[in-house]
Amino acid sequence: MNDAFVTGLGLWTPWHADLAAWRTGGRAPEPSAPRGLGLPPGVARRATPLARLAADVLHQATTEAAVPASEVAMVLGTVAGELGTTFDTLALTTAEPPSSSPLRFRNAVHNAALGHLAIAHGNTGYASALSADAERVVAMSLLEGLGWLQEAGGHVAVLVVEEAWPGHDHPPLGAAVLLSEAPASGACVHGRLGDVCRAVPDLPAGAHDEALAASPVRGVLDLLGALTGQAQGRVRLSAPREDRTAWTALFRPASS
Repeated sequence: MNDAFVTGLGLWTPWHADLAAWRTGGRAPEPSAPRGLGLPPGVARRATPLARLAADVLHQATTEAAVPASEVAMVLGTVAGELGTTFDTLALTTAEPPSSSPLRFRNAVHNAALGHLAIAHGNTGYASALSADAERVVAMSLLEGLGWLQEAGGHVAVLVVEEAWPGHDHPPLGAAVLLSEAPASGACVHGRLGDVCRAVPDLPAGAHDEALAASPVRGVLDLLGALTGQAQGRVRLSAPREDRTAWTALFRPASS
């Protein structure tokens, strides 16, 4: 499978509104909620926190890549999907008296966030929502994006997002990597990314905020750290196994 140009990046955490804020190494004194950038106000109000998170990182990546969000294929990868909304929907059915919410039910399906993004941006192209465990979710999302790019060309926004789970301590976290067959005019080019496979990573794992490191999708932090730091080599996308192998991707200069 061919590699791709990395032309746009995005990141959101409760303490970092964007990638630039995260790269400072600090954090905001108080957590915030995702805003749903690029979504019309009415859509943003109806959207779930996961959908607003995905909208924020998509907006960052497409802006940097100088590509309209209406023109990118989209891949959304999560471990648990709309878990919070699903729990809220189920809670209504066990309340006294039982009730239901068509809006919550609609938003609980796994591809709800992609639906909000596609409609808001007038995007009628390819969109795929996938789920994988914490070890594979970042790698499988990248493989899906790279595979579509090789088949159809153009641009693919790979979004990996996860909300906080009921009963768990990890915070919400989301990232976007925009992959391009060829960079748009005026786009930033971070390098080339490809060859996603299990291997021994040769780039060290980053030192991340303890709360963020507990996220099931923390592999995006190591990926973004390598892409923004221009550290060339095989970056890990998951925690290593006993044999030191992990899911990895090969990052190299754009000119290679």
